[in-house]
Amino acid sequence: MAGRNIEKFPIVWIGDLVIKNVRIKVKLTYVSGDLKTAINALPKLFPYSSIVLTMRMKSTMSEDFNFEKSGKCVLTVQPYGDTDEETEQRAAALYHEVVLYLRRKGSTGAIAFSKDPKYRMHLYLKSKSSSSILAPLAPDWFHVICDRMYLVMLVSEIADLRSIRIPPTE
Repeated sequence: MAGRNIEKFPIVWIGDLVIKNVRIKVKLTYVSGDLKTAINALPKLFPYSSIVLTMRMKSTMSEDFNFEKSGKCVLTVQPYGDTDEETEQRAAALYHEVVLYLRRKGSTGAIAFSKDPKYRMHLYLKSKSSSSILAPLAPDWFHVICDRMYLVMLVSEIADLRSIRIPPTE
């Protein structure tokens, strides 16, 4: 079963997720959509790979998600470590430093901009809304991760994104 998931849902990126001067090592796993969009939008490995969350958002994934167009890709964001202990520590950090921070601010997620201005990455907190989209897209993968710490990332070409009301960051 694990081998099938690795083939069907490959890890496409490993690096740091950065918010408010906190860096947490994560892995991004391909779930569905245009894989080329994710590969083009994600930071390259050199010199050091990181995704910086710059703006909070209040929209839900259900509001933003329209998967009929190409140029979109759904990824899951999970803590990454070389050992189980490291992964657990990073899961706790991801929860305390990202999830709780965004919830305290009344946000449903955050936005990161790619080095290529053509792309934008929307990070959504684990919620009923994001789960209701992830589960039908990839039921096998959702079953594997549903009880773990994860976030959902929607990578899109900017021309494909709806306008989203985003409050200014403080």
